[in-house]
Amino acid sequence: MTDETILDDFGLQNLDKPQRDLLMEIIEDRQNKKATIIASQLPVSTWYEVIGEGTITDAILDRLVHGARTA
Repeated sequence: MTDETILDDFGLQNLDKPQRDLLMEIIEDRQNKKATIIASQLPVSTWYEVIGEGTITDAILDRLVHGARTA
């Protein structure tokens, strides 16, 4: 596992179920262990549509926001 993972241009297309599950797994595996940087031009409120499943989106955002630092 690298020290940081960068997801650039997040949200350019909506995620399907395998992509959504993989994103959740990546975020979950890195939580409180390694840095995860997500760059997107979309407001976070539109991530629900991009990710496509409200419960998964809530879980991902919870893991990202808990202990987050902004630049």
